[in-house]
Amino acid sequence: MNRIRLLLIVANLLRFGLTATAANGDMLLLGFVSEVTNESTGNKSVFQTTNVYDVHGDLAQTTAASYSSNGHLDFAQVTTYVYGKHRTLLFAVEESSLSPLWRGVVTYTNLSVDVRQEIKAVDWDGNGTIDYTEITTTNLNRNGTLDSVSWEFDDSQTTSKSVSIWTFDFPHNQYVIDTSDYANGLLRARQ
Repeated sequence: MNRIRLLLIVANLLRFGLTATAANGDMLLLGFVSEVTNESTGNKSVFQTTNVYDVHGDLAQTTAASYSSNGHLDFAQVTTYVYGKHRTLLFAVEESSLSPLWRGVVTYTNLSVDVRQEIKAVDWDGNGTIDYTEITTTNLNRNGTLDSVSWEFDDSQTTSKSVSIWTFDFPHNQYVIDTSDYANGLLRARQ
C-alpha cells in the first residue's frame, strides 16, 4: 500500500509585527503573513492575519485568510469582539467560509460570570440554508473551575444533546465526568 504523505515545510516565513501600543503600553500584533510549501507537490499557500484594536487597546476584530498558490481564496474568517462598559468581553462573532461552499457563523457569549455559551450555525453545502446548529454551554464553579458542559446538535434529521457534569475528586486530585447522551429527547447512553 502506497502512502502519500504531505509534509508541510515552512519555506519562507514572512512575519511582520507592525507595532502599535495598547493603553497599558504593551505592543500589539497588527498582523502577519506566512508562506507554506507542500514538500510533495511544491505548491505554496499564503496565510494572512490582520488584527484591529479599539482605542483602549482591546482586540476588536481579527481577519484571517488562506490563499492557494494561484492566488485563489481558500479560507476566510472574520472574528468581531464586543466589550462591556468595564472592558470585559461580552461576546464574539466568528464568520468563516471555505472555498467553494461551506459557511459558518459562531457566536461566543458570556451569559454571566460563570456561564459561557457557543452557538454555531453551519451552511454545509453553501445553498443559503442552515444545515445544522450546535450549542455548547459551559458552567464554571465559583472558583472558576469547570462544573458542567452541555452540547446540543440539531439538524433536519435528529436532535442530539449531551450533558457532562464535572466533579472534582479532591482526595484523588482528579475530575470525575458523568455524561448523559440524548437523541430526539430519549436517553441513549450514560457514562
